[in-house]
Amino acid sequence: MKNKENKMIYYATLAWEDPVIERMVSKTIRRDTYKDLVDDIKELLKRYQPRDAELETCAIEENLGDGISSWEDITEKVQKELN
Repeated sequence: MKNKENKMIYYATLAWEDPVIERMVSKTIRRDTYKDLVDDIKELLKRYQPRDAELETCAIEENLGDGISSWEDITEKVQKELN
């Protein structure tokens, strides 16, 4: 049986308003570790700072097998780490 940590996938979505098309747009990333997720969010927030990008949501997906997944919202946890 695989290590439980190997079955976790971390997601984050950043969003900003695009003045050209006059609507909200977003970028969602997927990472294998929490550390990679937080590091990449920091990098993307810096890259998209001129667009006033904000972290919209973060979650962990745990693959329970047989096509079943469990999700946990970790947005507040990540926000605290970013501040």
